[in-house]
Parts: sequence; structure tokens; C-alpha cells
Amino acid sequence: MGKQPPDEWLHPKVHEYHCKFGHNDVKMAEAIKLDIAKNPAFEGKGYSTSKSSIFRLRGKLGLLGTRQQKKTPGAYDNVVVLIRNLRPAYPTAGARSLVVKLRWEHGIKIPEADLLALLREIEPAEVARQYGARFKRSRFYSAGVMEIWSFDQHDKWKYYGLFLHLCVDPYTGRLVWNQIWWTNRNTALVTGYYLKAARQQKAVPLLTFSDTGRENNGIAKCHSTIRQRLDVSLQGTIQHKWFYDKMNIKSEISWARFRRGFAVGFEQLLNDGEVRGLIDYGRKDALDTFVPLNPPALATHSLSDRIPFPNASIRRSYKHKILPHGIPDEIHNNPEKWGGQNFSVPVPNALLDEMEALWSPPDSPVFELTSPSFNARVQQLYTELGRPVISYDTIWNIFAQLQDRLEQDMQQEEREQVATEFVNLEANFEQDLHLVQDAEVNRDPEEPDNPFFDDRLFTDDENDELDANDKEYEVVLSEDEEEDEVEGLLTQVE
Repeated sequence: MGKQPPDEWLHPKVHEYHCKFGHNDVKMAEAIKLDIAKNPAFEGKGYSTSKSSIFRLRGKLGLLGTRQQKKTPGAYDNVVVLIRNLRPAYPTAGARSLVVKLRWEHGIKIPEADLLALLREIEPAEVARQYGARFKRSRFYSAGVMEIWSFDQHDKWKYYGLFLHLCVDPYTGRLVWNQIWWTNRNTALVTGYYLKAARQQKAVPLLTFSDTGRENNGIAKCHSTIRQRLDVSLQGTIQHKWFYDKMNIKSEISWARFRRGFAVGFEQLLNDGEVRGLIDYGRKDALDTFVPLNPPALATHSLSDRIPFPNASIRRSYKHKILPHGIPDEIHNNPEKWGGQNFSVPVPNALLDEMEALWSPPDSPVFELTSPSFNARVQQLYTELGRPVISYDTIWNIFAQLQDRLEQDMQQEEREQVATEFVNLEANFEQDLHLVQDAEVNRDPEEPDNPFFDDRLFTDDENDELDANDKEYEVVLSEDEEEDEVEGLLTQVE
């Protein structure tokens, strides 16, 4: 029996496998042994662990198992309250999803059968409704982890000014990303999702799948370029496959699960703001306030952290399933345990930096929720409110306060603009008045009457009589002609 790994590494692992995956001591010991074997820093140090060691460490950390919690008086007393608090966000969650949610967020490990019996007592109609849905199953073939990334966009929230984009590994069923933004049709944005995931994995898959669409060309070209750079035998090939008419089935299945799960409660939240008269989704200025407040703060947080994420929960057993059956994150981390392989292609950061500069430049305007000045003002007002926690219960109150502050700012700006325009008009009037006065002072004196030019007629070379005051006459005379004309007049006077 070897010695235990360092506590700073081991304790987070035990907490993760206990709370996130719900493993017992035996499974935790097996998983941690695999992690030790894969860690290059532990090579040759003889680290190991056992069921008994995990049991003692779990007691030291205060992590009670399912049977221990069941025997602890009052351990499940607040379960009903917690379920009712979760219902606004997850109105359709069944017993299995709630087991994951309670374990993940509150550290409560309750058997699924016990929770189902409780739900039959407090929510009989909802339990009966769960049995009405049946998932149509089909077979999908994949060789291993990171062989394929299948991604797709989701436009069902276009009315709210929100757009989603998702990617899944078909072999494990693991979500690679599930992002929300004010668009999902921009090549730089979608390629940015891909590059961010590649940085997190430090690798890319063999192939990428998507529907047809201009926005998907970025990932197709970027991924193919990366694969060609790392494998010269792939020069001139496209490492991406397009599917037509809902044939990108793994992504479509993920969206179907999303629509039946998280989307139900979140759409109720979005509609609640309109019902209460706090927002009109048809007004762009309302969306400008709503968008910087919502996607990064609540929706993205909910999609990645707060929901019982599919990556940490095992799927329902199905004996005809060809792909491995287990927790997606575990299959991803240890595919050998399920008889699979990891086909990930390691990518150096320098190459990812080059691809980012080419296909998804960070300074692209698409990465801005709103204009920098407007977003800065919203964040300033949010800070003045004390930066309250944004949740399902508080988001609309916070939004209403921000909207009121912005309207006050607009009214103040309008008053200041009117005052500024009035001052400018006064200044222009004063300037015009000074110009008129200066013109009166500097005006040339009137010419005295000269009887010599009064009512006199002159003749031109053709003896045509012309009025001396006729401007046309003055214009047609050249300088020499004028001198000759004056000399002739003086001769007549003499």
C-alpha cells in the first residue's frame, strides 16, 4: 500500500467525486487511482489510495454518504423546501435531476427511490406527467472520446434577443459548450467558442459536425487548418462534415433535452418580465438594458454551473445502447475504463493564438454586448445599487431599478441638451447683433450728388445711347475703353 497523494490535490478530488458524481468509497478509490496513474507529476512516487483511506478522509471532511445521511436525524427535513425553491427554475425536473441538483448544490445525498416517493406525495400530478414522455431511441456510432464535436445553433429565444449555441461529444454525450449571446450567426463568435474549448482541452477532435450555414464555415476552416498544420498528410482535405435538414442528430437531441428541461423555467422567467410590464422585447432600448444584465450574469451562469449539468449525471440505462453508459465527464476522463480510446489531437497554444488572430480576433465588435459607453454606464448604476446578486427572484427588480436610473439619466440629458441649445442660440444671436452693429459703424459714406452724371446719356462706338448707371454698360467697357471715354468727356467739358 503506497502513501496518500498531497492533501491539496486529494481533498478536491474526493469532494468532486462525492458531491458532483455521487460515488461511493469504492468507486472514488478506483477513480482516484486512475487519476494518480495519469498524473505525470506523481510518476515514481508510489502514491495510491484505498476504500478505507477514502472512508476516513471523507469523515474528516464532513462528507456523509447516503446511508449516513439517512440515519442522521433531520438530514432530510428541508428537502421539501429546497425542491420548492428549485421549481421556478426547473419546473419539469424529475427525481433523477433533483437528486443531482440536491447533491451538487446542497451536499444532500438522497436515494432516487426515496425522493421519487416524496415527489409522489407532494407533486402527484407532475410525477404522472413525467411518465407521459417517451424518448425515441436510435443507434449512433462513434469510435471514442474526442473523435467528433457536433455543434448547432438554437434560435428559439430570438424574441427575447437571446441566441444559443451548443456543442456535444457524441461518444460520451458530454456538452463541450452551451453559450448564450445576442447573436449566434457570426463566424468570429462561433469560432471563438471552438477555440476556447480547444484551449480548455488543450486539444481538438478529429472531426467536427454541423448544419449548413455561413456561420459554421469559420470552425470548419479553422479546424481543418489546425489538423493540416499538425498532420501534413491531411493537406488539401476538409476535416468537417455538414448535415442537412436536422440530420446533425446528436446536437438536435441535446437541444430537445434542453427544451424539456432548463428552457421551460427560464422562458417563464423571461415572460414574467413582460407580463409585469417591466420590459417590451420589441423595444431596442429595453433589450440594450436587458442583454448586458442577463446573458453573462444569469443565463450563462445557469447554463454552465447552476443547472444539474448533463455532464455530471448518468443517463437512464438502455440495454441496446452501443455507446458507453456512464457519467459523461468520467467517460471523457477515463475512456479506457469503458473499453474506449481518446482521439484528441494536442494543439500548442501558439497555433491556437494564430488561429484566434485569423478567425476570431478578440477586438471584434461581436464580443461586445452593447456599446462600451452604455455598458460602462449600466455597470456604474449596478455598482451604485450595491451589485446585488442576480437570481431568478431578483433579476426583474434589479432590471426595473436600472431602467428607472437610465430613464432619469435620459431626462437629465435631454434637459441639459435643451439648455445647451438655448445657450448656443443666445450666443449666436449676440454674435449676429455685434456683426450688424459693426456693419453700421463701418459702412461706407454715401456718395454726394454729382449733377454731371445726373440724367446724362453717353454713346458707345456705334452711337448707341446708354445710361451711365447701366451696369451692363460698365461691364462691357475694358480698362482702355474707360480711359478713352473719360478723356473724351473731359474734352467736351473744356
